[in-house]
Amino acid sequence: MGKIYKIKFNFLIFIFSFIFLISCHNRYYINNIPSNILPHTSIDMKSPDFWISRIENPDEIIMPTLDINIFNSKNLYRSNFFNDYNFTDDINNFNYKSIILANLKRYRNKELFLENGQSFKDNDFYEIYKNLDLKNNYKVEFGFIVKNTFLKKLPYKEKVFTTKNNIFFDDFIVSSININTPIVIFYYSNDNSWAYVASEEISGFVETKDFAITSYDKILNFLKNEKFVISSFPRSEIFDKNKKYFTFTKMGSRFECLEELDDGYKILFPFRADDGTLIENEFFVKKEKFNFGYLPYTKRNIINTFFKFLDSPYGWGGMDGNEDCSGMIFDTFKLFGINLPRNSFYIAKSIDNGLVLDKNLSEFEKEEKIKNFADPGCSLLYFPGHIMLYLGEIDNHFYVFHSIWRYVENKESKIINKVVLSDLSLGEKNNSLLKKLSIISNLNLKSRE
Repeated sequence: MGKIYKIKFNFLIFIFSFIFLISCHNRYYINNIPSNILPHTSIDMKSPDFWISRIENPDEIIMPTLDINIFNSKNLYRSNFFNDYNFTDDINNFNYKSIILANLKRYRNKELFLENGQSFKDNDFYEIYKNLDLKNNYKVEFGFIVKNTFLKKLPYKEKVFTTKNNIFFDDFIVSSININTPIVIFYYSNDNSWAYVASEEISGFVETKDFAITSYDKILNFLKNEKFVISSFPRSEIFDKNKKYFTFTKMGSRFECLEELDDGYKILFPFRADDGTLIENEFFVKKEKFNFGYLPYTKRNIINTFFKFLDSPYGWGGMDGNEDCSGMIFDTFKLFGINLPRNSFYIAKSIDNGLVLDKNLSEFEKEEKIKNFADPGCSLLYFPGHIMLYLGEIDNHFYVFHSIWRYVENKESKIINKVVLSDLSLGEKNNSLLKKLSIISNLNLKSRE
C-alpha cells in the first residue's frame, strides 16, 4: 500500500511540475511578443537596411567636421553649458548654487518613497540639508569620471521615488555619466563624499570616489587629441592589458588610443589614486565595439547605430545601464562628434535648424510639415517629455525610433519599456504621438523648407 501511495505522490509531483513549466513558458511568451510588433509596423521594418534602402544617397556626408564644430558651438552656447576647449570662459557665470537651492525647495515638502516602499522622512531630508553649506566657496577643479555612475539632483545615494513601489523612476537622478567624461568640480559636501560637477552638457552631484582630479591642461589635451577611440555599442566591454574583462562602458565613451592592434586597441583608462588624483593604466578594447575616431556623419551610419539599441530595455536617466529617450540620442550622436544637451527639451530647443509647430495645427497639417521639413535619419521629433529619431514615411504613416516607457490607448496604460520603432499614430487619437508633436529639429546646417 505504501508503495502505491508513493507512486501516486510522485505522479502528482510530475503533473504539477509539468503544469508549472508550461505556465511559465506561456507567461514568458505572452509578455514578450505583443510589444515586439507595434501597430502599423512589420518584422521587415526592424532591419536598419529597410530604412537605409529608402534613402537617396545614404552615404552622403551630412556635415563635415568643420560644420559639426560650428553646429556644436552654436548649440552648446544656447544651452548654457561649456564649449569644447573653453571651459574657463563660462565657469564664473555658472550659478550651481541656484540649481542646488531650487532642488532643495522642490523636494522639501514633496511626498517621496524609498525603494523598499518606506517614506522618505524629514530626517532623511535633514541629513542632506546639513551636509550642504552653500556659503562656502571652493576653488574650481578639473577631473575625469572613472566609473559608471550617476549625476544626482541632491547628494543622496539611495533611490528616491515620487510614487510608492514604482522603482523604475529615481526622481533624484539627473543622468548617468560615461567613464572618462571630463568634468569641472565646483563644490564639495561637508563630509567630502559628494561634489557638484558639470560636464559640457549637464551638471549634478556625483560621489567623490567616482572621479579623479587632474589639471585643466590635461582636459584640454584630451579634447584636442585626435588619436582616440569611441564606443560604438550600447554596452562595450573594457579589458585590462591581459585582456581580462574589467567593466563596460556606454555608447559614445571616448578614450585616448595608445596603439592599434589586429583585434583591438590599447587605450588609457582612468583611475582615482588614494589622494584623489588621476592615474591612467594601459587597457584593451575590441575593434568590433570601438571605432577609431568619430564615425562619418551619414544617414547609413546614423540608422545602423541607432538600431543597435532596438528592443533594449528603457532606463530612466540611464538606470541599470540602459537609456531613456534623450539619453539614447545624447550618447549616439557623440559617436559622430555631435554634442547635444542631455534633456529632451534642451535638445529640441538648442538646435538652430528647427521648426516649432503651432499648437492649433491639425494632424494633417502636422504631417505636411513633417513631409516638407523633416529629414529621415537626421531629424528629431519632440513633444514635452519625449524625443524621437525620424525614420521616414510609408503610406502616410510617419515612423520614429525611440526609447519609450508607455503609451495610453482606450484610456489604458500600455507598458512598452524598451527601445522600439513605431509610427506617430501610437496612442489614443486625441493623445497620439502625432497629436502631441511640437518641434521638428534637423541635425544639419541645411534648410528643407
